[in-house]
Amino acid sequence: MIRRAHAAYYVRFAEDVGGGLRGPHERHWTSSIDAELDNLRTGHRWAVEQQDADLALRLSAGLYHYALYQFHDEVVTWGETALTLPGADLHARYTAVCGAVGEGLTLRGELRSALTLAERALARIADPDDGQRIPLLKVMAVVALYEGRLDNCLDMATEQLQLARAHDDAWYESQALILRGLALTYADDPEGGAVAADDSLRVSLATGNPSLTAWSLYTQAESSSTRDPDQSRRHYEEAIALAEFVNSTFTANIAQVGLAALLMRTGEPMEALRAFRRSVTRWHQMQVWHHQWTTLRNLLQLFVNVGAYEEAATILGALRATSAATFGSDATDVVRAADLLANVLGARGFAAATHRGTAMSSDAVVAFAVASIDAVLPS
Repeated sequence: MIRRAHAAYYVRFAEDVGGGLRGPHERHWTSSIDAELDNLRTGHRWAVEQQDADLALRLSAGLYHYALYQFHDEVVTWGETALTLPGADLHARYTAVCGAVGEGLTLRGELRSALTLAERALARIADPDDGQRIPLLKVMAVVALYEGRLDNCLDMATEQLQLARAHDDAWYESQALILRGLALTYADDPEGGAVAADDSLRVSLATGNPSLTAWSLYTQAESSSTRDPDQSRRHYEEAIALAEFVNSTFTANIAQVGLAALLMRTGEPMEALRAFRRSVTRWHQMQVWHHQWTTLRNLLQLFVNVGAYEEAATILGALRATSAATFGSDATDVVRAADLLANVLGARGFAAATHRGTAMSSDAVVAFAVASIDAVLPS
C-alpha cells in the first residue's frame, strides 16, 4: 500500500508540474522535477513492476516537456517502457506518450522508429479534428524536417497549426509556426520563414514560456542568417541566454550550433571553433546523435577553411558511416569539401583519412573532433 501511495503521489506531481513547464515559471518547475527525480524514478519502476499502465503512462505524459527540453533520455525510456504495458494502447494518455517517445527517438537519431510510432498511433484516431493528433503530427513534421522532406514538413506543421488553433493550444500553435519557419527558410524562402518566426514569437511571448520563446528567437535567427548576420547573431545569443536560464539544454545547444555556423560564415574561425567545441561536447553529454552529426558536418567545413585537411577528411569518413540525412546546401557543401580534400590530400591520403573516420565508434569520433579543435585553437 505504501509503495502504491508513493507512486500515485508522484504521478500526480508529474501531472501538476507538466502544465507548469509550459508556462512562465518553467525554471521553478524544472528545478522541482530535478529535486524529485529519484522519487519519480522509483514511482515509475514500481508501476512497471506492477504492470500498472495507468500510473506509468500518466507519469510519462506529465514529464513530456521535461524529457525533451532538458533532454533526459532516461525519462524518454520510461515512456517507451510504459507503452509496452498490458492495456497501454487503450489508455487516454497513450497518444501523448507516443508523441513524447517519438520526439525522444528523433533526438537519438532513430528517425524511422519515431515515424513508425507516430504513424501507428495516428492511424488509431478516426476523427481528423481530435486534438490527440497534435503531438503525433509534430513528430512527423520533425522527422520530415530532419530528413529534408520540407514539403512534407510544411504539410504536417500546417495541419498541426490548424488543430492547435481549433483547440486553443498556444503551445503547439507556436511549435507549428516554428516548424513552418524552419522548413520555409531551409527551402530557400527566408522571407516566408521570417514571417512564421515572427508569428511564433508573438504567440510564445503570450505564453511567457522561456524555452518556447528561445525556440522562436532561434527560428528568427535562422531566417535572417544570410540577410542580416548582425541581427541573426543577436537572436542566437538571446535564445542561448534565455534557454540556459531555465536549463533548457537542448534548446540552448541548438542555438549554439546556429551561432557557431554563423561565426564560421562571417569570418571568425577561432570563435566558431570554440562554439563548436561547446556544442559537440554538450550533444555527447546528452547523447543526442542526430544533431551531433549535423554539428560535425558544419565543423568539417570549418576544418577545411582553417587548413585542417586530414581532420576534415576523417570527420567526413565518420559522417559517411552514419545514416544521417544531408540535403540542400549542406549536401552540396559536403560534396565540394570532399572534392577539395581529395585534391589536397591526394587519393591515398584522402582514402586513409576517410577510412580512419569510418572505422571510429561514435564516441571516438566525438573525442577526435574535440581533440582536433583543441589542436587548431591557439594556446
